[in-house]
Amino acid sequence: MNSKLELFKTLRYACLLSVIVLGLATIVGTGGSDDNDNEGGNRGGGSSGNLNYQGSTTPLTKLYFEHFGSFNGDNIIDLILAPVAVNRNDDFVPDGRYVYLEMFFPSSSVTPGTYTWSYSEEAGTFSDWSDIIIVVNGNEDWHELSGGTVTIAKNGSTYTINGNATTTLGPVTFDYVGPLTANW
Repeated sequence: MNSKLELFKTLRYACLLSVIVLGLATIVGTGGSDDNDNEGGNRGGGSSGNLNYQGSTTPLTKLYFEHFGSFNGDNIIDLILAPVAVNRNDDFVPDGRYVYLEMFFPSSSVTPGTYTWSYSEEAGTFSDWSDIIIVVNGNEDWHELSGGTVTIAKNGSTYTINGNATTTLGPVTFDYVGPLTANW
């Protein structure tokens, strides 16, 4: 790989860390409730989903999109499925298990369809920069996805996301049905 690509990936990783590390202000600022919080586009209620990984199930109730511009003519939009509210401006990520997907789209918006894991970083794929992130006592453990598919559907403002993937530690499945929580 060339040095520009490595620099780009390093910068993206740093940005992702800042998003994840910035995850508690909404909870602290609202006394733990974000169901009616419109700050940063947050909407609560009506969301459901699960992350099944390593014998444990974690509810997923929040969906975030983070736009990173384009790369090789395709648009990079990261999808984050979270068990709790994450605020881009926070300096702490609450304990929990998260799905982070670095995805490539043909347009500047999330497009319904089936996406496959790939090193290609082309539209219709999600990359090896996609992870299951486990945070325990403030310590982050990143489990890189190494294969699989993700399906995205949209009906009005409701997204349906289903994933079946693998890590070096085993299979992972996840699903989410609900609105977009925030679009950064």
